[in-house]
Amino acid sequence: ILLSTFGSGVSLPKVDNKMAGGLTKEMVQRVAIDNEILITWANAHYIDFARNFIAHMKDLGIENYMIGAMDKEIMKYLQDKEVNTWFMGSVGMNENTVKNDFGWGSQNFHKMGRDKIRLIRDLAELGVDALISDIDVVWMRNPFPYFHTHPQADLLVSTDQLQNTTSHGRAGLENHICQTPSNIGIMWIKSTPGTIEMTKEWVDIITKDSRAWDQNVFNELKAKGNSCGSQRDEQTGLMDAYDKKVKLGVLPVVLFSNGHTFYVQKLHDRQDEAPYAVHATFQFGGTPGKRNRMREAGLWLGNEEDYYKNDAGFMTYTP
Repeated sequence: ILLSTFGSGVSLPKVDNKMAGGLTKEMVQRVAIDNEILITWANAHYIDFARNFIAHMKDLGIENYMIGAMDKEIMKYLQDKEVNTWFMGSVGMNENTVKNDFGWGSQNFHKMGRDKIRLIRDLAELGVDALISDIDVVWMRNPFPYFHTHPQADLLVSTDQLQNTTSHGRAGLENHICQTPSNIGIMWIKSTPGTIEMTKEWVDIITKDSRAWDQNVFNELKAKGNSCGSQRDEQTGLMDAYDKKVKLGVLPVVLFSNGHTFYVQKLHDRQDEAPYAVHATFQFGGTPGKRNRMREAGLWLGNEEDYYKNDAGFMTYTP
């Protein structure tokens, strides 16, 4: 486990020692490097996706990450692999339900989303800058140096848009925060007064309304106070969001790709760019479909070693 302390003179907000998802302040401070941490979570159904995630973290040399365990089975797996983890569980699901496939758009999917947003709120209140990643994101490059090129950003988020609209080179931010819905599967969120207030309201809304989808609520909050009508800063690429309390930017889709731009369009190849990440969205076939997309792209590292062993050998083909 990596040991790291927050910089001298940093005043942390007062929060409960134990956070909403079971994570503690001490756990975060042990793993964070330079007050930055990558957070994801998984259940037993996604154990091979966790294995894939861990393998890519190792390849990239990223050590300041944690995987929340939503059930006991994956908790044991992560502990056996000596991965920084904690028992996250779920507020809305029992221990049998939480192990299974949530199913996109299902009631359990939305319950899992509420666990996620409570965690994001707590991280913001803690005073840590966090990269929030869904477990079905493949990281191909270390993204922290990219985030450091946008020091004025309070929040950077990925997008579901299907074309590149950056105006300051392809490494710049997309042109407008409201032209396409944001996707909260990849989100860099710094702890600022604005993001703390925004995440608190986010949790309040989804707690009071069981029909609210966490991602839709985010898109509504970013537009609060006629933010969609604000002007983009041509120097930073950022826009005022959430009633002018948050400086928000949209990550370039060619570098932080969704499933369509990466797997279908292959936009990164056409524009000769090396993406930082791809999120398995725009996907048919549920979990097996996501796994197959990653295999086809040579990004799947989620099999146990036994998968590659066969006493009878393997068929080979020489053209």
